[in-house]
Amino acid sequence: MLRTPVSCAVLLALVVLALVAPAATWADTPSAATADTLGVTAITGTTATFQATLNPHGLPTIAHIEYGITEDLLQSTPDVAVGSGATAIPFTVPVTALVAGRHYFAAVYVSNSAGGEYGDMVEFDTPRVPRLGPAAETDITQFSATLHVRVLGYGVPVTLTASTVSLGGVVLPSGPLTVTADGDAALPVAGLQPSTAYRWSVTGTSAGGADVTRGTFRTLPLVAMPRPAISANSVAYGSRVTVTGTIPLAPGLAVALQQQPFPFVAPFAAVPGAAGATDAQGAYTFTVQALGSAKYGVSAVGYQAPGPANTVQVRVFASVAAHAKRARRHRFVVSGRYWPDVPSKASLYRLRHGRVGFSVTPASSGGNSRTFRFGARKLKPGSYEIRLTMARSTGVDSTRSASFRIPRR
Repeated sequence: MLRTPVSCAVLLALVVLALVAPAATWADTPSAATADTLGVTAITGTTATFQATLNPHGLPTIAHIEYGITEDLLQSTPDVAVGSGATAIPFTVPVTALVAGRHYFAAVYVSNSAGGEYGDMVEFDTPRVPRLGPAAETDITQFSATLHVRVLGYGVPVTLTASTVSLGGVVLPSGPLTVTADGDAALPVAGLQPSTAYRWSVTGTSAGGADVTRGTFRTLPLVAMPRPAISANSVAYGSRVTVTGTIPLAPGLAVALQQQPFPFVAPFAAVPGAAGATDAQGAYTFTVQALGSAKYGVSAVGYQAPGPANTVQVRVFASVAAHAKRARRHRFVVSGRYWPDVPSKASLYRLRHGRVGFSVTPASSGGNSRTFRFGARKLKPGSYEIRLTMARSTGVDSTRSASFRIPRR
């Protein structure tokens, strides 16, 4: 065989070329994209968010999530262009077409011109839709009720909200109430009207979805309030009257005295300081100062409001003081004062003989009173009185003074 001698220098150059050239070629060759499936977050009954990291390794790359209820991963999100960088980048994809109460598998897939790769497969469960069981109402009164539902949350907290609606369309909301354990849940409803039909619904919402249950009920009618008694039906202004009564089978019931003043067109209103509770026999007692004709009744939760069938009335007359004083010889002066300070006319009467003095208009004198004064000649000896004619709008009735005497000369 012919051998051609090769110098050491040429041989060394060939060795270097064989080592260096392939290395340069490997460094310039693009790589397939890589992916790492991180997990699934924000899971609800129908939605979830998939998270992964990708590396395009310098080539334009697309990625998507493949998922399904089996490891075949038969569903896929649309492809997303993630660029051509050479470092790891985050990749997040929301999905909105899941089914509640299912077990899912998922993995990220990336590809570029150099090839494709799946990330590790992950598994997750979508929460189940909560269930609200048989419903009922308890503690129904004239003004309130309690709604009960049976909650099955499958280990996920359930938030309950209620809506109670009258036939007139008035909506009374209740809740929210968060239930963390399966079982009975109660939602109170207030602000109801007596003898009224209501329909209601309770919605239970969790990460798995929502369920609704419904019902109807009717509030109780108001109980008839017995008519009270009053210590006197007619009294002088400033006198004290006592209102008493008994509410059968109602010990410890909170009661309050209500008043409707003359002319009996304004609504009943609470008498300041006149509130308490019935005793062990259901009895109550209120004492008030009579400052004008009025009707009195008693109010209590669940009982009929004061009205014609359960009230008493007191008439208030002016308190009058009068006396006569001889001025000179046959002349007398009759004067006096009355309470309260309301308009009136005053006339002098001789008992069993009729009026003997013209009417005068008493003057306001302060201290919630008015004064009057008559000058008269030749008053015959005998008994006299002052009769007051009160203005009808005052709530104080016409009245007369105690009698006084004109003595013989």
